[in-house]
Amino acid sequence: MNHYILLFLILIFFISLPSIHSQDIIATPCEDMAEVDFGECDMYMGVGIINGVCTNISGCGWDVNGVDYSPAFYNLMTECNSSCGNAIECVDSSQIDVSTACPLAFIPVCGCDGVTYDNECNAFYYGGVTSWTEGICETTTVEPCSDLGGVSFGFCTAVLGIAVVNGSCTYVSGCSMMIESIDYSPAFYMSVEACVSACENPIGCTYIQALNYQAEASLDDGSCLFAPCNNGCDGDVDGDSSVTINDILLLLSNFGAICQ
Repeated sequence: MNHYILLFLILIFFISLPSIHSQDIIATPCEDMAEVDFGECDMYMGVGIINGVCTNISGCGWDVNGVDYSPAFYNLMTECNSSCGNAIECVDSSQIDVSTACPLAFIPVCGCDGVTYDNECNAFYYGGVTSWTEGICETTTVEPCSDLGGVSFGFCTAVLGIAVVNGSCTYVSGCSMMIESIDYSPAFYMSVEACVSACENPIGCTYIQALNYQAEASLDDGSCLFAPCNNGCDGDVDGDSSVTINDILLLLSNFGAICQ
């Protein structure tokens, strides 16, 4: 009997070995992933090092062949450049010469700075980038109502629109809604009302004496409905064909008002 128990325990031990050794190996930050195949999915994964340069990477997932590559990814191009030490290598200001007449041909390249240039000439002389890849830069798009607190849109004074910043709808100025291959345009609104309606408390009737008062509304939209001054029932202020305590409260709440 003891032999069966021993064999059973040995069997359990060997069955558990694959799960012990199949745990993911963790990649290191700034690891070059040029030889890693993340699959042909369109999901934007982040910014990582490809052949020594910070590059936008798409794929199916961060786990490949038992290796977790997530520590080698960054959310922004600037984070990758700063962390992996190639910020100076990416842009060389000494090669920028805006007087150079570049061809008008549109043969887009994606600079190591995450910007799409019309062609290699524009990338080299106008952007000053030292490396690029063929094709446009892959972009990721933020969701509506995304909080843009902490995002820098540049030092331009142009008003981009209204967006949520640290929890409140606020006017946002800057140079562009596209920052480092991230499209922030869905998070912007044309008016404060539209932003508040979509991202904060809804707009509606905020006058408590109105028939359609909305307690949850934070901004009045002009939709309030009021009872007529006289509906044939003296004292019926709220228009419900009866005189109750609610009529008295409504009358007192409007005390001093001047009817047009």
